[in-house]
Amino acid sequence: MAAALSISPDGRHAAVAGRDLLRCVDLTDPSSSIETGHNLLAQTRKNMNLSSNDVQWRPMHDGQLATGAPTGDVLLWDCERRGNALLRTMRGNNSRAINRLCFSPSQPSQLLVAANERTVRLWDI
Repeated sequence: MAAALSISPDGRHAAVAGRDLLRCVDLTDPSSSIETGHNLLAQTRKNMNLSSNDVQWRPMHDGQLATGAPTGDVLLWDCERRGNALLRTMRGNNSRAINRLCFSPSQPSQLLVAANERTVRLWDI
């Protein structure tokens, strides 16, 4: 089940995320769909909770996106990578779900993270 959708900065791809779902769909290909999109979870460790509450593309970094998990983790992904697409797991002081993510459009290493515990944090990834 999809919980979040984000369009890439160039408008050519969409990231669809949710419970055990993270796929990149090519919007320029008429035959592309969620079912045929690149599954980023396919080669990732199966013992991790990879559910996502939100997904956002990273500006100025082609193919990179971040997801916010119900566990309080933020995961950085590379859609262009085949095999294990997970680049980095960032564990903050959040013990509750991440609700929203937002990259700075001018400084793509800065990420605002809003958590269910009523906090907003600025991360330098």
